[in-house]
Amino acid sequence: MIEKRLNPFILAVWIMDDGSKDAGQLRINSQSFSRLENMFLQNVLYAKLGIKSTLNRDKGKYRLRISACSMKMLSELTKPYIISSMLYKFPP
Repeated sequence: MIEKRLNPFILAVWIMDDGSKDAGQLRINSQSFSRLENMFLQNVLYAKLGIKSTLNRDKGKYRLRISACSMKMLSELTKPYIISSMLYKFPP
């Protein structure tokens, strides 16, 4: 279902809820999903929005990390929907 509904607004909400800044990148704390589910999310992000990501291990669980090469595109797509108090989640 997410492959049909994912758009810049939905991604912005997801980032405001589960995103965190990591140096020049952004992590999406998706540790509640399995490795395979995270791989599916990774594929959907790329197929729908052209956002490249990697899987990052955190205490034995996996989470998404937006690749540095996609940060500009991520910012352009989602920042119009990010409320000002959540902009700290994006690298400068």
